[in-house]
Amino acid sequence: MSKLTIKAAIEVIPVSESTLRRDVASGKVSSEKDPQGRRRIDTAELIRVYGELQTDDTPPPVSMTTPDTPKIIAILEAQVDDLKAQLQTATTEKAQLLELLSAEKAEKRALMPPPEEEPSEQSGKSPNWLRRLIGVFQ
Repeated sequence: MSKLTIKAAIEVIPVSESTLRRDVASGKVSSEKDPQGRRRIDTAELIRVYGELQTDDTPPPVSMTTPDTPKIIAILEAQVDDLKAQLQTATTEKAQLLELLSAEKAEKRALMPPPEEEPSEQSGKSPNWLRRLIGVFQ
């Protein structure tokens, strides 16, 4: 395929000159220098990185509006309504599960014996930090 200069390449790809130069510098787009020292980029490389090249005979993009647009909008609105209903159901189920979990926790707490207090060696006082540090408890 033919090789284009950067100036010629930006006319057929959908990016700016600075973006193309940045892509060449980073190695995203490979290029080579011609005998005059100018960068040349193979058109196959441009197609690989940026997709189809834009030429004067390239047809303009198809409009997003088609005769089926109202039907598509109605289908999407129905899907949105369905998703809203699913979300409401999921929210209700979540609340019910949280209530069941809370009741289960309360039931388990009621079945557990109360915590026992450990007797302290110093009549309710804990040893000071120095004695705990060296391991002396008197």
